[in-house]
Amino acid sequence: MGKERYGSLVGKLFGAAIVVALVWCSHPAQAGKNDYLFVWRRPVQFPISLPITLSATCRFKKSLAAGFQKPGTDDKSEIPDGISYSADDEDEANRVTFMDLDTRSPKVRTNGGQSPLTVLYSDSQMLTLASAYSGSDVEMYSVFRNEGIVIHSTQKTSTFIGPFGLMEMGYCN
Repeated sequence: MGKERYGSLVGKLFGAAIVVALVWCSHPAQAGKNDYLFVWRRPVQFPISLPITLSATCRFKKSLAAGFQKPGTDDKSEIPDGISYSADDEDEANRVTFMDLDTRSPKVRTNGGQSPLTVLYSDSQMLTLASAYSGSDVEMYSVFRNEGIVIHSTQKTSTFIGPFGLMEMGYCN
């Protein structure tokens, strides 16, 4: 068997192995098996102020992040080239407070300070808010008023880390 043909066969087998691995990893291991990474039951808090109308303080427990490592950008990096995913514990102090939710110019106070928000969508069930910081950093919040739930996502890019995203879901009171 010639080198070209052998190389082609190895390439096809390697490609097939990658496809099988991706399909296997993208499906649950077994039907009915608990595949949750984490379950956080609603903390008992009084008073429970639902639906959310004027303001809310929300807390997060876990976050999921994804980032892109450029090929060859850092030979000493422990992160392999490509998209990496991670789940992290959040500090108990990681909270956001929303203010002036009944206006067209609400604000959010985070551990990093206070920022104005833009209302993207609002009805009696849901409120979607956004903030753009430096043109390349965007934060979005979806507040589910009746459930007292918030989904926070951050999308950013940087010359140091490249494209990066974070998502976390929390409880509000």
